[in-house]
This record gives sequence, C-alpha cells and structure tokens, in this order.
Amino acid sequence: MASQKRGRACVACASIKIKCALGSDTSLQPPCERCLRLNKDCVLSTPRRQKDRVAELEAQVAALTRLLQAQGLQEPGVSEDGISTVTASPASQGGNVTKKRRFVCSSASSRASPIPPSDNQRKDEATWDPFKIDQTLSLEEQRLVLQRYLTEVVPIFPLVPLPGESSLELLKVQRRTLLQAVMYAGSTGILPIDKQEVIGKELFNHLSTSIFSGVEKNLELLQAMQVACLWYRAPRHHGHVAVYQLIQLAESVAVDIGIGGQPLTSPAIEVSAKCAEVESGDALRAWLVCYLLSSVMSLLMRRPCTVEWTKHHDESLLFLEYAPSSPASDRWLGQYFRAERLCATVAKEMELDNLSSSMDMSDPAMKRKSQSCRHHIIEWRILIPQALRTDQTLLFWDHVATAYMHEPVLHTPTNKQSFAAPFVAESLSFADIPSPELNQDHIIAVYELVTAVQAIIDIYVSLDITTLMALPGFLYTSRAAYANFILAKLYIAVTGIGNSFSSIIDSSLLQVEEYTQKLVSLGERVHAADCDSAAARILRASRRMLEWYRLYTDSLLPNLSTALAANQAVLPENWNLQLTDSAADFGLDTLFTEPLLDQSLASTFPYQI
Repeated sequence: MASQKRGRACVACASIKIKCALGSDTSLQPPCERCLRLNKDCVLSTPRRQKDRVAELEAQVAALTRLLQAQGLQEPGVSEDGISTVTASPASQGGNVTKKRRFVCSSASSRASPIPPSDNQRKDEATWDPFKIDQTLSLEEQRLVLQRYLTEVVPIFPLVPLPGESSLELLKVQRRTLLQAVMYAGSTGILPIDKQEVIGKELFNHLSTSIFSGVEKNLELLQAMQVACLWYRAPRHHGHVAVYQLIQLAESVAVDIGIGGQPLTSPAIEVSAKCAEVESGDALRAWLVCYLLSSVMSLLMRRPCTVEWTKHHDESLLFLEYAPSSPASDRWLGQYFRAERLCATVAKEMELDNLSSSMDMSDPAMKRKSQSCRHHIIEWRILIPQALRTDQTLLFWDHVATAYMHEPVLHTPTNKQSFAAPFVAESLSFADIPSPELNQDHIIAVYELVTAVQAIIDIYVSLDITTLMALPGFLYTSRAAYANFILAKLYIAVTGIGNSFSSIIDSSLLQVEEYTQKLVSLGERVHAADCDSAAARILRASRRMLEWYRLYTDSLLPNLSTALAANQAVLPENWNLQLTDSAADFGLDTLFTEPLLDQSLASTFPYQI
C-alpha cells in the first residue's frame, strides 16, 4: 500500500517550528501566507522519506515466518506471507485486515523477539548461525550450563533473571544472543577451557558484528554485552582487548534504543511494542547496569565516570524495588546499584579521578569531604533492609567505600595515577610516598584504612568457591586485589625512608604477609576449579605481591645505604615476571588495555571476523 502524499512546510516556518499552511494543505504552492506577509523567500523544505508502517510490518512478519520455518517451528495457521489463514467473515476481510495483520505480528513478536527484526537484523541473521553452539556443546552440556546460571549466578547477581519456564529450546528461538552470553557467563568451572574459549569467541564475534555493521540495536543485544562485561575473562593468545570500550559501546546502545535518560511513562498508558520494551523492568535494569559498569571502570582506571547518576536512575531504581510487577530478585539487585552508587559518590567527593589535585587530610576542605562521605556511608547502611544487613556480599561494599574515603592519606601531588589498576607489584613505588606532619586526622584515616582493606580481604576469602565462581570478577575480585595493593602501599609508607607514619602505627599491624597469603591460598583453590576464570587470573597478582613483600622486607636492613637501593638491588634478574601475552593475565591486564575509543573502534574489539 502506497503512503499518502504528505505536505511540506517551508524552510522559514520549519526553522522556527511554527505551523506552515503548505504543510497542512498539499494543494497549495509557495509562497505561504507568512512568507508573503513578511516578504521572505519561501522555499519548501527537503522532502523526507516516510516509511509505510503497514508494509514494513508485513515484511517483518514474512521474515519472521521464514525464520520460524527454517528452524522447524512454523506456527500453525500462519501462511508464508505471515497473514493468518484462519477463515474470516466478510466484514473482517474488509475493514479489519490491517488490524488482523498487526495482531499476528504482535503475537509472533512476543514469542520470538521483543522487537520484530529489521532489514539489518535479517542480514545479520543470515551471517550468524544461532545453533553454532550445538557444534561445540552437547545438549546435556548446554542444559548443565543453563541450570548453573539459573541456580547459582542469578540468585547472587540477577542481571538478567530469566523466567522460570525458560527452557533451552525456548531461549534458542526467542533470545538467542542472550543465550550465548548466558553460556559464556555460566560455563566457568563447568566446561573445559577449550570449549569456554570457543563460546567466548563466538559471542564476541557476534557482538562485534552487531555493533559495527549497522544492525538495528535492541535490548537483548545490550543485555548480552553487559553479561559479557561482568563475567569477562581474557581470551587466550589475545592480541588487543579493551573491555572498557565494550562498556562505552553498551552505553551508546542504551541511548540508541531509547532507555537512557527518558522519564517513565504511566503504567496505564498504552504504548507501542518498542516503547513497551523501553519501559520494561529489563530495560530499566539494563540502564542501571550501564551506570554500574561505568562507575566500576572509572574507579578502577581513575577516570571520570561516563554515565552520571540522574533522576531517571532514581526513578528506575525505585520502580525495580517497589513495583508490584518486579521480581524479588530486583530488590536484591537494587542493593548492588545503591552500593556502587555509594562508592562512586565517595570517590567523587574525594576527587580520586582528579589526578592533578592532592589535599592533606588536615586541610579543612578535606575534613568537610571526609565528614560528608561518612554521612553517605551511614545513610546507605540505614537503607539496607534488616534481613540483608548480615549478608557478607553487601558488607563488602561498606568497607570498599570506607577504603576509598581514606585512600587520600597515601596520596601525593604526583602519585595518584599509581592507584589505578592493574594492582600489581610492578606499580608499587618506593620513592613517591607521603610524609605529612601528622595529626589526629591522619591517625584516624590510617587506622580506618587498614581496618577497611583487611575486612575486604577477610570477606572475600570467606566466600565459598561456588559463590566466587558465580560472582562477577569485574566487581569483587578486582576490589580484593585493590585492597591487597593498598596494604602494600601502606607498608611502604610505614617502612620507607623518611616516612612519618611509623610513629603512629607499627608495620606488623598491617599483616601484609598474612593477608596476601590468604589471597594466594584462595587463588590456588580457584585455579584448581578453573584456571582461566576471572578470579583465578586476577588472584595470580597476589602470588607476585607475596614475592615482592618478602624481597622488600629482606631489603629493610639496618644499613640505610642498602635500603636506599632497595628499589633496584632486591630485584633478581628474572624479576621481569615474563610479561608475555600469556603470562600477564594476573593483573586485569586485558581489562585496561589502551587505547581509548577512536575512529578505528572495530579494529580494537576483542575478536574480528
């Protein structure tokens, strides 16, 4: 059916967004009444191609029908052209044909995809085999991984809480991209390493194609990207991986599909299929995860957060936590969002991402900042439901926020960048340590910082292996590595030449060796379960840190001249740690690979087709 010819306003009227007579009446010719009255040149605006909605829906239904037929899942009563073959009355065949077609499209869409596939999506489907996973994993293995995701991963971090009736066969039809991400996240510790590698390669290949080939974006793609980020582990024999680019691309996808920064619509208002997806709980959850990922990455890399917390985030969070339609898991997930929001607020207050600023803890401005951070932490504690206040995975964030609050006690005008990941021994410096004139503020900061980082490690090592393998290493293991790194920084500040902190705290109270050994022992158990998991790779840094501690401690001789040369003399010839592509995985290496986003984005994506 051809589109009805539409009128066009003149350029003068369109530029100031007022109604033009030419736009409402196609029989009129320039000049319009306004231009004639004001003696202006009246030129019609450039025509814009209007898509015929009915024809577009018919094409989408036909494509969807062919896809179902190719999978052996054609719906009974639906013909090749996508129009119902059920006999209709003459009246329905006359005036209600369009309505009937829309109903069929909506029904098929709800079974197969939240949004009907566009032309670009159909091109993508033609180049990607959704059942390639069958060539890698048996059906039994696929069901095992899916069951593990549903029973172990979702209860801990319900980023994408799949419905209870979600079977493997149903997901293959309705949410194929997300299923592949679920296989990737749930395979840790279950599947052999080589099979995990193949699944990861296929997932990132598909994400790369979907992002850079101009395919229409949708919520499922965004969810798959976020799952890949949270449970990311570097592929073996990687060449160039930068997962923070994937995080930034996920933010762009969120904006493209319309879930970023838009006010919530009333539940009583009827909306289109696409709008319904945008306002769904899944969409609001995904938008909050965009903030969480950006916040974590900015704190680890010490760069400004690319997603600011807005009123829309507050509304989305309240909706997830209190809407009657929200699953109980959303109330639990909301605590993660609030915890990460707390950490970001504290970091911003203490200017951790501002590498050019440095304030002493005794500075009145710093005192006000510290007091403000304390209030934020107390407010966060109060908002935790009573039933969750003893949960270790939530208490973890209390200590992380406290550590961020007191970290500036170790800052100098030139060493703030050294607090960024990766948290490895090579990033430690013996020269650039603070030596302030101490007062009560420094004493409080040092002791509370020690308590916080030790508590982070204690909570982390107390988790069982099953929980550790299910938790996103991006969130937890990286913070445990940060705590170990801060302990080492404190040890240098207390024992370094010319330091002033040794007058207020004894180095033995830091227990650097004991806490590092805890991480080493845990790393060995995780390595035995899955040597290529994110936790196993990151925890390899603790073994190097333990070696560094022993070498550095041995260098603390009574002879100060020997101690002055500690930075070089204590390092043996093989202290380069064999930093090859395969050996550098211990310190979140591929998580923070340069460069930043540029016009050659596709060339820096983890995999290329």
